[in-house]
Amino acid sequence: MGKIIVVASGKGGVGKTTVTANISIALAAEGNSVVAVDTDLGLRNLDLALGLENSVIYDIVDAALENCRVREAIIKDEKYGKLAFMPASQFKDDISVEFSKYEKLFFELKDKYDYVVVDCPAGIGDMVKGIIKISDMAIIVANPDPYSLRDADKLAYIMEETGVTDIRLIINRMRKNMIFKGVMPDIRSIMETLAVRLLGVVYEDEKFVECSIMGIPVVMDSKNKQKKVFTEIAQRIDGSNIPIKEIRKKRFFK
Repeated sequence: MGKIIVVASGKGGVGKTTVTANISIALAAEGNSVVAVDTDLGLRNLDLALGLENSVIYDIVDAALENCRVREAIIKDEKYGKLAFMPASQFKDDISVEFSKYEKLFFELKDKYDYVVVDCPAGIGDMVKGIIKISDMAIIVANPDPYSLRDADKLAYIMEETGVTDIRLIINRMRKNMIFKGVMPDIRSIMETLAVRLLGVVYEDEKFVECSIMGIPVVMDSKNKQKKVFTEIAQRIDGSNIPIKEIRKKRFFK
């Protein structure tokens, strides 16, 4: 039996979907069978992040309501190897589906795959709370700004109250030049305020932004240095003890 990993954020716009796509591909590249599931009904974007927007026929709502077979809602592409993808609905956000139907679907996927990586809607709505309750690991994606970090702290508290024991944090869009200037907090400063285990740090650069806009996951670009970042994140999820390199603020002495 596999593991359900929920990827969530306290606020939107932190790059959660891009992170989900790259983690899923990196886990598959490590030899795991993986299905990435988009649950952001009405606002799906994981298909764009994976470059599979033209392959969608059925979606998670169809599968949950048994309007199609589960395998018919799953998309596979040769370039992603052992990764499969189940999209959210783009137009069925107003359809009321009991969470028990989604829960049944998730457990069915859990029986078939090593990892079920779930891209959640931003915030802490009913769908997010439901998925958190059945997850084996929760990953919070946050940006290194006070607003996002406060939301991440609140989300971690809610996850703990729900009973999740394995909560991890990915800090996304770190900028080295801003850390050096003392404008952006370094990793140690962030972790002193958040009682969450750090899973990885993703630094933003022009090439990463370029790949995101083009719908090309950075882990598919052998020349992109962020490929190593996500590969190491996947290895940590798999249980490897890989240290996280820290870039700290410059200190000047007279």
